[in-house]
Amino acid sequence: MARAYTTHKLGPRRSLTPEGFLICHDVPVASIGELLYGRGEVPLQTGDDGFIRVTRTADDLFSEITLSSCEGKPVTFKHPPGLKVTADNYATVMRGHMSNARRGTGSDDDVILADLTIFDRPTIDAITSGQAEEVSIGYEASYTQDAPGRGRQTNIVVNHVAVVPKGRCGPRCAIGDEELTMNWLEKLKAAIAEKIRTGDADGAAALITQAEAERDAELAAAAKPTGDTQAVTLDAATLAIITKLGERVEAIETGLQAKATADAEAAAAAEKAKEQAATADAELVTLYPASRAQDIASKAEILAPGFTMPTVDATATADCAAALCGCQRAVLAKSYAGDGKASIDIILAGRTLDTEGMDAPTIDGIFNAAAAVRAMQNNALTTGNKPEGYKPPLNPIERMKQGIAKVHNTKAA
Repeated sequence: MARAYTTHKLGPRRSLTPEGFLICHDVPVASIGELLYGRGEVPLQTGDDGFIRVTRTADDLFSEITLSSCEGKPVTFKHPPGLKVTADNYATVMRGHMSNARRGTGSDDDVILADLTIFDRPTIDAITSGQAEEVSIGYEASYTQDAPGRGRQTNIVVNHVAVVPKGRCGPRCAIGDEELTMNWLEKLKAAIAEKIRTGDADGAAALITQAEAERDAELAAAAKPTGDTQAVTLDAATLAIITKLGERVEAIETGLQAKATADAEAAAAAEKAKEQAATADAELVTLYPASRAQDIASKAEILAPGFTMPTVDATATADCAAALCGCQRAVLAKSYAGDGKASIDIILAGRTLDTEGMDAPTIDGIFNAAAAVRAMQNNALTTGNKPEGYKPPLNPIERMKQGIAKVHNTKAA
């Protein structure tokens, strides 16, 4: 179990007893949500910013154990040494007691409400004068680490409630937990961490400017009241932290600039590639208009008999042109792997056929020339160099005449 504290605002409902005791009614003394702690305040590992954000749920805060632990507990002015009131120190630190602890309703259903009775005159005066208007419970709890800088609080047992100038829970818990003392540097560290995580270099720079103004104010206040104008210097550790934060912000700015440059270059490259692709598509459409589909199909039959042409829409699109060029590549590959190799080698004149790597104009030229050579070779087989006894095939009319003659000869017999 670790000791801790949280804060809330003392409510407006106050009354005095005949003895002069002050009763503060319906004071929010603890709330659910997320609490911010500094290094060493709770037994959890801090985040990169040096702080721990602890979640407190309704089930944990409003448990019977936690509510009952509030009853009759001491009210102190600020937290006692060691954050705990015991039988050994109560006489010197106790200024009143807490009673009627319960879960709030309506808009207050996220807080524990309690009534505080203050006996001590200086504490009563501090409250009524506005010098101390918030409260902070001191308690013990168990903690579970969810991630560096993140955790959960359970098993909450209240020890006391302190009247403080400012609470961790804020004005809501006026007369709440005593706020972690955060000077200009700590405020800078806590706030800038979020900006660094989100890459907001401008926001981080603005925070530094604001924090510097607060620093100057604090340093001025730290000067001797006698008017001594001796400069207040920062220790080496503080300067090192400032330098490190500045370096991180500079790194963010550099990273963002580099990213912006890379994005611009990538966009320019993409636009150039798009333009080149559009130009290539236009050239392909010019080379392969849809009207060439029938001619390419005829030549494909010459080079690779039986090749099946895909259906191509009769539109002048890049897809249509690419399909026709793809057919030429496939036909050449099939023909070259078969008996068309000799015809194609004549066209290649010693070059290697690369149906995948050659550009479209080269493929188109080889395809047309190879089809012409193969057609000439086919014609040569049908018109010249006939073997002895070769008879050309009969055309349909001659076959019909022969058929009729056979019928007459049969009848005559």
